[in-house]
Amino acid sequence: MTAQYHLNRGTPRNSLTAEPTVGAATGEELGVIAKDGPSDAGTRIRWQTSYSVAPATVNVVLEGSLNPNAAVPIWFTLDTSTQVLGETREVVANVRGVRARKTAQTGAGAITVAILI
Repeated sequence: MTAQYHLNRGTPRNSLTAEPTVGAATGEELGVIAKDGPSDAGTRIRWQTSYSVAPATVNVVLEGSLNPNAAVPIWFTLDTSTQVLGETREVVANVRGVRARKTAQTGAGAITVAILI
């Protein structure tokens, strides 16, 4: 799948929006526009998990891709959240695409994951 939206600096975008609690879910793929100048330091990526009701357990990963527009893009884990009350986390990475993926959840609580660069 090709990233349909690119993240604009300072404007958060949801990768998962009120995703139901049943099973795993892969969020919308979001393109990351390279910043001006040398990119050796990477791009600061902030992501926030929130729930309508706190689940009993949860595992959510922030994934990145160097080429999200490839026929078969390779996604890898940048960060992981298991906080059932929601949280904001931050990573620095050299990627061209990001997405959230809920790998497991037990108990109630629809999840929303917002990403900001």
